[in-house]
Amino acid sequence: MRRRLRNKILIASNLLDPITPLPAAEIVAVLLGQDAVLIRAKYVDVVVELHVSTPSACMNKIFSAYMTNGTLLANGTVCEVDATFECLAGVNIQTLS
Repeated sequence: MRRRLRNKILIASNLLDPITPLPAAEIVAVLLGQDAVLIRAKYVDVVVELHVSTPSACMNKIFSAYMTNGTLLANGTVCEVDATFECLAGVNIQTLS
């Protein structure tokens, strides 16, 4: 008999990171089934190649809600990064898009 977890696990990944690839997160989510929710951040290629942690108000809101009261969004939610984040001096996400 398989037991269900009391609280679902939040799995966070991004679409373009070659170091921690999305397919690995998807496998974990499948293995955990209904006990997990996978959310994705939509990072820009250049930022990911630099492996810079890009801020996302959307991801921050999800993490905060999960940690404070266990609230989760739908499985497969995709968040954008903050457009004003500068990955290099004078170069922001809007410049790269």
